Amino acid sequence: MACSNYHQSIWEGVPEGLDPPDLELRLAFLLGHAEAAGAARSSPPRVLDVGCGEGRFAAELARRGFAVVGVDVAEEPLRRARAREPGLELRIVPAEGRWPLADASFDLVWAGETIEHVADTVGWLSEVHRVLRGGGRLLLSTPAHGRLRMLALALSGTRFDRHFDPRADHLRFYSSRTLARLLADLGFGEIEVRGAGGIPLAPRRGAGGSGCATSSTASRSTSRCACTAGSASRHARTTRCSGRPSSPTPRPTSRPSPTSRAGCANGCGRCRRRLGTRRGPRRPGRREVRSPEHRG
Repeated sequence: MACSNYHQSIWEGVPEGLDPPDLELRLAFLLGHAEAAGAARSSPPRVLDVGCGEGRFAAELARRGFAVVGVDVAEEPLRRARAREPGLELRIVPAEGRWPLADASFDLVWAGETIEHVADTVGWLSEVHRVLRGGGRLLLSTPAHGRLRMLALALSGTRFDRHFDPRADHLRFYSSRTLARLLADLGFGEIEVRGAGGIPLAPRRGAGGSGCATSSTASRSTSRCACTAGSASRHARTTRCSGRPSSPTPRPTSRPSPTSRAGCANGCGRCRRRLGTRRGPRRPGRREVRSPEHRG
């Protein structure tokens, strides 16, 4: 299967052997949920590492007895992973379209710092949902872009421009709410999103070294969303597979009527403006001033 030339060129420019950002933080999140899932089963869960890169997380899962498959869209990171961990099961998948993996074949999907690189998030999450077994879980992490982080970026023009450089490989930017809404629309349930990594851009104790070696702000915290979701979570997030179809949930398009709000049958001024309704009867003794062109 042909790899993505775009992602291949990016990986060829990345020095080999660098530790992933916040390695220990993300590894603790992944292993905690994976071991909890294993404790509830008679056999170790089967884990899919999406965007496995050089295989650091997949290798750690394999050392702990999990049956793990690592996939990526570029051949270069898989070459490095095979040289580093020859025993890993690694496969290449297309950047768009169906993955060469069977339906409902994994109990756990891990996508660490991956979803922000994906252009077609609906197609990508639909594939995650498809390969997860009913009751399986998605664990993902992605850089958090809540109000506090956006404010911190906005206060420095240089930092803001560097963060949103159009030549960078981060294509999507998530807050905890937008991430949760996206997963819910794609059929995931039991969604939990929490922050990880500390206050955005605040000095981090003991920082430096390998944790953010690829970043120009190695001594600063990078806030993340950590997420768990059920069929299948730098937000950390977990979600469980609900078994519902993965098509987006339609949203209501009609406006509520004025009488749908308690106490607003006649409509207060704010609700009238919002709902486009006419005002109620004029109050006694109230004057109405007309402009000259309306005098008759």
